Amino acid sequence: MSWLDKMVNKILCAASIDDLDGIIGDLCNEGSNVHAIYHLITPEVIGLSKQTAIHNYSPSWKKEYLEKEYFRVDPVLNIGARSFLPIDWSELPPQGAKSCRFFEAALDHGIPDRGLSIPIRGNYGERALFTVNEKMDTKNSEHSRIQKKRDILTIGMFFHDAFLRINKLTQPRNIMNLSKRERQCLTAAGNSKTAKEIAFNLAISEPAVRLYLRSARFKLKCNTTCGAVAKAVRFGLLD
Repeated sequence: MSWLDKMVNKILCAASIDDLDGIIGDLCNEGSNVHAIYHLITPEVIGLSKQTAIHNYSPSWKKEYLEKEYFRVDPVLNIGARSFLPIDWSELPPQGAKSCRFFEAALDHGIPDRGLSIPIRGNYGERALFTVNEKMDTKNSEHSRIQKKRDILTIGMFFHDAFLRINKLTQPRNIMNLSKRERQCLTAAGNSKTAKEIAFNLAISEPAVRLYLRSARFKLKCNTTCGAVAKAVRFGLLD
């Protein structure tokens, strides 16, 4: 079983916020990862009264972040709240003086200025951000970097889904049945297969694969294929 499979299985088995805390710890024991945070940005959309964060940052950094209102100048949070695509911190646009001081303060608390943030847009309109910080690792190839982005994207989507489930915020109603082809394409996509590979294995065209995935996302009310896979697994819709 791959590291990603193990992480996903742990998330699927999580039954409490404490379990999710432990998963954050496990994630940061892997490779170059040092910190991780799940941040629910729009709690009011799903009936919660305040923003929620599950992380392994130090209490001193949490205190300073809140007291100095860094959330007002945190470029990752501000960009992530509007973005649909993963945010590689190394590709952030040039920052102003306040944001630069924010990153300097984070470094003083042992938080690297390298990371990957995954914006999450949920089924009910809620928004969240899943971030993993990492120390410099120049040995990573471009291929391994791309694979890591895919892994963190998958983990972030499953983590958000687990948070909603544990807090009883899910609404598994009116879920339409998926067709055999939709289930096959979602299962393959969940195993990191590309549209081209899925098409070859199922002996259908790539446009057909994309159509089945789009149809599955529509039925499951998901914006992304990763989200559709996570939801289909949770509801037992995949073989």
